[in-house]
This record gives sequence, structure tokens and C-alpha cells, in this order.
Amino acid sequence: MFIDRISLVISILSAFAQAIPIEISGEAVPEVNTPIPIISQTDTSSPDGSFSYSFETGNHIKQQANGYHKTVLVPRLRADGSETGELDSADVIVQTGSYSYIAPDGTVISVHYIADENGFQAFGDHLPTPPPIPEPILNALQSSQKLEEQPTAHELLASQDNAIVAIPSETAMENSDGKQRQQRSSSPLFLPPLLQ
Repeated sequence: MFIDRISLVISILSAFAQAIPIEISGEAVPEVNTPIPIISQTDTSSPDGSFSYSFETGNHIKQQANGYHKTVLVPRLRADGSETGELDSADVIVQTGSYSYIAPDGTVISVHYIADENGFQAFGDHLPTPPPIPEPILNALQSSQKLEEQPTAHELLASQDNAIVAIPSETAMENSDGKQRQQRSSSPLFLPPLLQ
């Protein structure tokens, strides 16, 4: 009973709040029942499945998009949903476009997007961005990258003029019981440059 009264009060307050006109950039937003005119509109499609459309409304909403068919390779799936390791072709629709509108505070919100085999990707100044990488983690990533860029001992030895480097190899050796075992030399053999 008490919850029903709270729901009724919330519904009445919500209806009242929706009936109050909002001002945007000095203009009053039309009431809910006022039709909003379409200022411009285009719509084209081709037999190959490509399309293009755009429109602009009297309340400053704009949208435009272009699309086309594209064939991509996707993993073949088994009945249980696991991948077979083989690829199949699939048709997807690639759509690029943008839309914009005016926020209640008067800010123009503009979004550019692409929707393709990689999903919907939106770009806009108002969209949140990931926080910066903390400095200790950034330093660790940079150190790791520097280590990957450094030459290996084998590369350093091989870069010396006239140096000969023997790469470690595996050799078959026979145990005392007659069974074969693999033995690998532990380090490259370095022969200094020849004297000239």
C-alpha cells in the first residue's frame, strides 16, 4: 500500500516535470504534442545494396549515414560453439555516419561512427576516454620494450667483423644402457676475428 502511494507520487512528479518546457540557447523547446518539422531529407539506395541517407529536423537534430556490403572471413563454428580452425565467408553491412543534437545545457553533441565486422565504434569529444596509465606501469612497459629491442648475445657476437659463431646444437649420445639421449651444448661457441 505504502509502495503504491510512492509510485503514484513519483509518476505524478515525472509527468509534471515532462510538461515544463526547457530552454536551449534562448529557445523554448516545443511541447511534446507540437510536430517537429523535417528541414531536409535524402535517401538513396543502389541495386548492389549500398545506401546513403541524411536528415535534419527543426529541433537541430542531424543524422547522415552511408553503407555497403562487404565479405569477410569468420571462424567456422561447431554445434557446441567452439571453432573448427577453418574459415567461412560472411556478408556484413559496413555503415559509417554521424549524428548531432543539442543537449539541454545548449552544448552541441556530435558523434561520428563506424559499424562493421569489428562492431560499433563511436567517436566524439563528449565520450569518456580511458584514464591515463599510471606512471609505474608505463615505466615497466617502456623498460620491457627496451629489453625486446636490445640484441641478443648471439646477435652481438655475430655482428663482430670476421667473427665466427657456432650455434648450439643437439647431438645424439648413447647412454651406458644403450639408449639414445639428446645433449645440447649450453652456449654458443665464439671464435675471435681472424688476425690479418
